[in-house]
Parts: sequence; C-alpha cells; structure tokens
Amino acid sequence: MVVRNSDELQYELNRRVAIATESMRDKVYEIVDAYIKKFYVEWTPSMYQRMHQLINSLIKTEVRAYNGGYEARVYLDFTKMNHDIAFINGRFVRHKHWPEETIGEVAASGSLSHGGYKHGTKIWVDPMREIEKNQTQMLRNALIKAGVPIM
Repeated sequence: MVVRNSDELQYELNRRVAIATESMRDKVYEIVDAYIKKFYVEWTPSMYQRMHQLINSLIKTEVRAYNGGYEARVYLDFTKMNHDIAFINGRFVRHKHWPEETIGEVAASGSLSHGGYKHGTKIWVDPMREIEKNQTQMLRNALIKAGVPIM
C-alpha cells in the first residue's frame, strides 16, 4: 500500500486499529464464554431444567469510535434473564427467587455455591484474571493480525 500523505496514513491506521479492536472483543468474548460453559458443566440440576438464560446473557457490542480511538464491550446483561418462571419436573411454575442481578453477581464472583457445588468457576472473575495476565500479548497479536506493524 502506498500512503501519499498524513491523512491517508491516519485513515489507514484507524481502519486497522478498528479491526484489531474487533479481534480483541471477539477474543475476550470467547474467553468469558468458555468460562460460562465450564460453569454450566460443573453441576447438573436435578430438580429443574436449565433454560440457559445466564449463558445467553453474554453480550458483545459493535466496535465504535470513542474518544479518539475505538471501543467494543463484552458484558453480562442480567436483563436477559427471567427467573419468575422455572421449568421444574416437566412443567413451568412460578417461584420466588433472587433478583436476576443478584443471581448474575453470585455466578460472576463465585461468592456462593452453585447448586451445592462449592469452589466452582467464577464466570467473570476467573476470565478477567486470564485476560489481564495475557492482555499485552492478546493486543499485540490483534494488531499484527490487523496489519499494524508491531515490533
């Protein structure tokens, strides 16, 4: 590619950084999703059927320009969960429960047991530790993949 002036250089660099941001978003999503799936297989409920609301609450946004750079978000959207109705013994029933945000926070932090299974996967704390540990290499890989020359 031939760059004829600083505006073209800035445009091309921005385009590639946006691609790298999307790649980082996808990697973060992939890591958190793997921990949620691990959480799901650690314990199998015997009194109710899972409706997979927690696993379906993991959201990733589109990349957008933000403050002179780019951003994309990966988060748990607890509003996607509804525990007013549960599937128990083959039928839907109403039941009292914690608010969805509390359920999500407990799962994210691992602060209480999961169906009696103690010391299980913390679906937010554990992946964030992994990401923080590897963030420099992840970013470097994303930038190189997007065509930004990095030493």
